[in-house]
Amino acid sequence: MYLVVEFLEDPKVYSVISAENVVDGSVRANVADYLGKPTKVIWGKKNFDAVLRGQGSKREMNVMCNSLAKSAAVSDGGSNDNAQQNEIVVTKKISAKRSERAKKSRDIASVLAKRSKSAGVNSSTFNE
Repeated sequence: MYLVVEFLEDPKVYSVISAENVVDGSVRANVADYLGKPTKVIWGKKNFDAVLRGQGSKREMNVMCNSLAKSAAVSDGGSNDNAQQNEIVVTKKISAKRSERAKKSRDIASVLAKRSKSAGVNSSTFNE
């Protein structure tokens, strides 16, 4: 079972989580009784205060989460057209070290690709 939660730290920020991420076991057992009420959820290694907004399958909760986010964007002054045109982008947060290593890897691959192209051009001129 999955839940839609709204984080109390960031109002109008919604997420779909597994029911296993709810800290309180009694809330996990009776989610329907706690809809609309704040509870603690585990997100990564941290606990956050969140309000339960819905329960159901992952697909249903994703649809609900998207509609809540769009309605929040519209109520914040954005128009419905803009909300539909904007892409929903989800990125995985990676550590700074991992990001730096990935950048270095791309740079090295770029240099090697340039070298192989220039080596191919130089070898053909020597054969002529």
